[in-house]
Amino acid sequence: MLKVTKKQSDHLRRVEMGLYGISLNSQKKGCLEMLTKLQKTIREIKSDLRKSNVS
Repeated sequence: MLKVTKKQSDHLRRVEMGLYGISLNSQKKGCLEMLTKLQKTIREIKSDLRKSNVS
């Protein structure tokens, strides 16, 4: 069983909200900005997972 930390849970919630926002705003200009934020959050999650797997 993979243990998910509070921080990772928050990250994933942000990703979900970001995806939801993109689906709502896909016709608007803010879409690219949201995608960029989402990419950054995903990179943070990946690095957190790597750090937690090392220990």
